[in-house]
Amino acid sequence: SVSTCKKKVQTRNYKDVNIDEFKTEFTDVCTKILSTDASCFEDKYNLFDEMTKNLVEKFAPQKTRSVLNRVNTPWVDNRI
Repeated sequence: SVSTCKKKVQTRNYKDVNIDEFKTEFTDVCTKILSTDASCFEDKYNLFDEMTKNLVEKFAPQKTRSVLNRVNTPWVDNRI
């Protein structure tokens, strides 16, 4: 028999991202990072990490979905 339970997964829709707008804003982010007064690589890296995560969240927000987690499907085994 097949038993199912729901699990939550995090997804992003990258297909609908306007790539031209993303490129423009990414270029702006890089310019801002390079022009900061951060004196060490780690500071610039942390700024880059934060700003690019925010940019991705803006263009492809993360969504939580519930999906069925199928367990014990007898017609699928190691031989297939």
